[in-house]
Amino acid sequence: MVLFYGCRHPDKDFIYKDELDEYSREGVLTHLHTAFSRLQTNKVYVQDRIWEQRQEIWELIQKGANIYICG
Repeated sequence: MVLFYGCRHPDKDFIYKDELDEYSREGVLTHLHTAFSRLQTNKVYVQDRIWEQRQEIWELIQKGANIYICG
């Protein structure tokens, strides 16, 4: 399972950090891609992370992956 998670700042509103870290350690999540729009001067959003991983995502889609988007 690949998850893209975005919020403004990891220290202020990354409310599921502990749970997501645990899911990563346990192998429930194979990849966790985070995007924080207020952490640095250059804002980074989930769509930026998806674009960076577009090849991996396309390969998963070709293999029949299910895609869920919530915003």
